Amino acid sequence: MKFRVIIVFVFFACCLSIGISIAHNKVAVIPLIDDGITCSGILVGTRWCDNGDQTVTDMTTGLIWLRHADWGEEKPWRSDTPGGYDDAHTRAGLLEDGEVVYYGIGGYEFILNDGSDVGDWRLPTKTELYNLIRGTEAVRNSSMRAFRGVQPSLYWSSSTWWEGAINYARVMHMENGTQFYDEKIDSHYVWPVRSSN
Repeated sequence: MKFRVIIVFVFFACCLSIGISIAHNKVAVIPLIDDGITCSGILVGTRWCDNGDQTVTDMTTGLIWLRHADWGEEKPWRSDTPGGYDDAHTRAGLLEDGEVVYYGIGGYEFILNDGSDVGDWRLPTKTELYNLIRGTEAVRNSSMRAFRGVQPSLYWSSSTWWEGAINYARVMHMENGTQFYDEKIDSHYVWPVRSSN
């Protein structure tokens, strides 16, 4: 009898341990809004925080996006030409605190006031851009959430299409949320992002 009780106890303990492990893994893959990220600005929905400094924080990732999605204009992905033109990576990387990010009606200027330095901002990865347009409370030109100037057009990611196609990079369409690839010499919109640090 003792032997059976021990076997039942061991079996129950193993099942409980597996159940806790499975439950833990499920929790780990769900984005948590209160994962140490707080909104000190205006919360738009449950995901987007307008920080009041021309930036918007994604409460599910902690990434900070420029509020004005058309600021970066359309640029080629990268120029390796000596004395080359202003490309998407350069444009994103030069953004810093104090820069005019939008001219309003009547000449009113919106100034970036987030304390950032040159090099803090960058192009988003394909995953970051994909999560922006496909995740909870997705952003599109028809549903801008806390953003302004989201164009019904293609936006660059920082990701090359794949190793064998180094002249192509991934782009995302802000009207329907689809992703494509395009030649890096073509011009598409630049939407900078930075970490919260």
